[in-house]
Amino acid sequence: MVVREVARQNPPQVGFVKHDHVIQTFAAWGQPIAADDVEAALSKCKPKLVAIVHAETSTAVLQPREEIGKLAHAAGALFLVDAMTM
Repeated sequence: MVVREVARQNPPQVGFVKHDHVIQTFAAWGQPIAADDVEAALSKCKPKLVAIVHAETSTAVLQPREEIGKLAHAAGALFLVDAMTM
């Protein structure tokens, strides 16, 4: 299945927009992003936007949306959640 192959090649991630650059944090296949990893990445930049894919369809992984949202807002960033799944 094409969607599954794309997902395997693109593990779950959180993106941070810093000026015109994107900083990403990754998780192992089938695992949620660790809020500690997000916090560590945020400590290295001042992003304007933090974006996550909340529900990864092929593995049914849900990201720790509330924790990441609190971290994003504490960093002064907008928080964008893609929560669409099929």
